[in-house]
Amino acid sequence: MVGFAGIEAAGWVQLAPKPMIWVNALVGGVLFGVGTVLAGGCNSGCLFKAAEGNLNSMAGLGGIALGIGIVETGPLHGLHVAMMAHVVTAAGGKPVTLSTLTGLPYGILGLLISGATAAAAVWIRRRRPRPDQRQRGAATKPLLARS
Repeated sequence: MVGFAGIEAAGWVQLAPKPMIWVNALVGGVLFGVGTVLAGGCNSGCLFKAAEGNLNSMAGLGGIALGIGIVETGPLHGLHVAMMAHVVTAAGGKPVTLSTLTGLPYGILGLLISGATAAAAVWIRRRRPRPDQRQRGAATKPLLARS
C-alpha cells in the first residue's frame, strides 16, 4: 500500500479502484471454491498438474475456458448482466475502499497498516522463546551419550 501510494503521489500511475459488485463476488466465490475442490486445486495447481498429465486438472482448465465463454457470450450472459447491476458504492458514487470508508488518505492508511504489521511481527518474535531458552532435556544430549 505504501509503495502504491508513493507511485501515485509521484504521478507515475493513477489508481482506479473497481466497484464492489457483491453478487458477482458471492456467486464467483462459491463457484471457484466448488471448482477448486472438484479439480483438486486452484488454477495454478491445475496448470502444473495438467502439464504432468493429470486428467482432472486438464478437465478443470477446459472447464474454466468453457465457463468464461458461457457467461461472457453464451446462455448465462443475461444473468451476468443482471448481477453486474448490484453495485455497492460509497458516498458520491465512488467505489468502496478503506479510504472512502474511513475518510483517511490512502497513503496514511498504508503507513498505519504497515506500522501495525511491523509491531505485530516484533511482538510475536519477542514472545517466541529462543533456542537457548527452551527446555533442556534428553533431546539436547549428544547421540553418543545416550544409552
